[in-house]
Amino acid sequence: MTSLVRTLASSLLLLVAVATALAGVAAQWTDRLARTPGPLQEILAPLATDERVHAAIADAMTESAAAQFPTLSGAFPGLEEQLNSLVEEAVAETMSGDGVAAAWDESVELSRVALVEELDALHAAGGDAPTVWLYLTPFVELGRQRLIDITPEPFTGLVNRIELSGDLKIALGRPDTQQAMLAADIVFVAQGWMWFHIAAIVLATVGLVIGSRRGRWLALLGASLAGVIALMLARRALIGLTVADEGSLAHAVGTTLLEGTVESLLGWTLPAVVAGWALVAVGGAGIALTARRP
Repeated sequence: MTSLVRTLASSLLLLVAVATALAGVAAQWTDRLARTPGPLQEILAPLATDERVHAAIADAMTESAAAQFPTLSGAFPGLEEQLNSLVEEAVAETMSGDGVAAAWDESVELSRVALVEELDALHAAGGDAPTVWLYLTPFVELGRQRLIDITPEPFTGLVNRIELSGDLKIALGRPDTQQAMLAADIVFVAQGWMWFHIAAIVLATVGLVIGSRRGRWLALLGASLAGVIALMLARRALIGLTVADEGSLAHAVGTTLLEGTVESLLGWTLPAVVAGWALVAVGGAGIALTARRP
């Protein structure tokens, strides 16, 4: 095998290794987002203080309770208004209380788990796209306790009969089937992120071994530089992403999700950029060293 052929083969393998490593970086980030609570909670944390979110959650809890008022109040004039006033007060105090941030994190976690389970089922068996839900169980529990705390004794019996649904949730939207299938496939493949890294190491090792004395370092320099450039272009493209904010809860979540995702990806890929430049330096050093030797 001539030196040129060995260099070309080495370059090809190292380019594939770099591409596989970058795919592994993306897959690992995706798997963490889908399978662990921390990343998504961190991305959506700003919504814990968003007025649109508070209003939507308060409306959902109030409406859930108000639907039972006619049955509870019976023929007592004015009782429905008093019950409604109590519920509105309890909900308002709940949404302005200290437990909102923790309840929001729990709500995000419940929603994440439910959505990933739906995507896994979609990947396994196909079907229609799932609806994306925001589960409000933690807020319901806070609201129920607050309602009991502020209720005057004459109304305690009636208030104890108000059942705020533990399965209360808000629909955030529903992707089309093709988008949902793509998301399901990505989430499934991302579970194998470690194999991407193993494959990259094997490919890089073989590429360096088969390269000629100087050619392997030229190949490493070129492949690493190509990877760094591709990664930096991708990071730049991420910064330019925007979504129209129409003021609704779904758009509030979408906007925050996009902004948080971009910030998370920029932080996640920064070590890869540093590693890429380090490999460029190693390749350059290898070329310099081999050039000095006869």
